[in-house]
Amino acid sequence: MAARPPDPIYSLRGSVCDLTSIAFLNPSDRESQLVASGASDGQVTIWSLTSRRPVCGISAHEKSVLAVEFVARNKVISQGRDGYIKIWQLDGTDGGCRETSRMLNEIHVAAIGFCRFHYLKISGLADYAGRQALLAFAGENKSLINVVAMATDTFCVSSPVAELTTENAGNIGMCMAVCLIRLHGRLFVVGGFECGEILVWDLDAKDLTSRVKLHQEPLTCFCLDSTCTRGMSGAAETTCQIFEFKLNESKLISNCVQSVKLPVTSKAVSDIAIRSDDKIVAVGCWDGTIRVFGWKKVKLLAVLMYHSQGISSVSFSKSCVSEQAMLLAAASRDKRISIWSLYN
Repeated sequence: MAARPPDPIYSLRGSVCDLTSIAFLNPSDRESQLVASGASDGQVTIWSLTSRRPVCGISAHEKSVLAVEFVARNKVISQGRDGYIKIWQLDGTDGGCRETSRMLNEIHVAAIGFCRFHYLKISGLADYAGRQALLAFAGENKSLINVVAMATDTFCVSSPVAELTTENAGNIGMCMAVCLIRLHGRLFVVGGFECGEILVWDLDAKDLTSRVKLHQEPLTCFCLDSTCTRGMSGAAETTCQIFEFKLNESKLISNCVQSVKLPVTSKAVSDIAIRSDDKIVAVGCWDGTIRVFGWKKVKLLAVLMYHSQGISSVSFSKSCVSEQAMLLAAASRDKRISIWSLYN
């Protein structure tokens, strides 16, 4: 008899609207145990994993929140479908009692779709006007992806680093997911698109180096492991694809290497997260299930069934969080966040 799927170790409740995004704070000292969530009413909430209650609420956007991310112990970036990416300073103590927030900066995003931004610190790499981080987000019209440089202390934005495009950009459709990666001292931008393809650009040369067709339906998400050479993509269909990157001279070549079939009942994939130790991957599905695979052989390990509506976002903590080691958080349209401890 198959083993019964595990239950979440606890859940976070209190949101009045559908939850759309989730992210862990990953402090090196493990003292601040916080999770940030975004909701369809534009609210960003900071939750304490110690008290399991909200400690800060931010009326961040006029429309639904697309993404949230901690970029420092007391700084959060949020993105809304109102066309803005905003950086927030959290004020309060480090004991999980933050009660106020203030906006440090905002960036207007011309494209209003479903693509979540990606933030990457670049200390030690190429100097972009003295900035220490890059921010990538979807562009509009022929500019498929925009990249800007930011200072990590003031979060001031310099002039754009790149507006990436290609021939026949109109046939590719909207950018649905984006990721900045570094390999062998070089920076690349990976985009997943409505046409079901992944495209890769060399950021310094601004050249398209590779593209591969992964899905017949619009690609919804993808995630790379810690090597940045292997990843999994999901789409508005019941098939995930495993793809690989290989650096060939100055070009990063992409290839599809394996298909992973999901049951028809899963409907489609909304988000994918690979744990930082590259041991397991979580796939959030439209039917409310989370399918957990071993990353090495992509073997199904568990089907997590807790949520009554579709999964919007999944996120692993990058380091151990208290005695529970690395945790998985899932945000759902049923207004709940589930916290899981799996295969630690």
